[in-house]
Amino acid sequence: MPTHQQILFGKARWAFSTRRVNPSQALGLDPEVAAARPGDLIFGRIVSIGQHPRIQLATGRPSTLYPGDIVILPCGARHAPDQFEGVAEIDPEECNTLADGGCLGRMLNRNARIKVPIRVQPLGRITGCGGQMLNTA
Repeated sequence: MPTHQQILFGKARWAFSTRRVNPSQALGLDPEVAAARPGDLIFGRIVSIGQHPRIQLATGRPSTLYPGDIVILPCGARHAPDQFEGVAEIDPEECNTLADGGCLGRMLNRNARIKVPIRVQPLGRITGCGGQMLNTA
């Protein structure tokens, strides 16, 4: 019988960057989001919408986001001078989407021509068998 967390994982929007991870391997949550390493899957809630109002799902289909939506994205860095520069760090209070294909991190800079990034409340790192972190690697 699936756990409450597994049901939530099934209802979440998995970003395109997670497409090579089997969702059935998601078994639990570790609340220590500040310990996230690049590629670790982060379970989070959308706080506010910004530059990318949609996320590209693991299926490749775009999906419009709304505050309160639950998403799964990997921790990651991005250097895109025409949009965001950010590092693979997850603050327990809040983090940012750095790309619509999916990565979460801490924005350092943004191009003045674009809106602020989506704000996400990280709820935990997703764990698999034996409590190991699920990672895109």
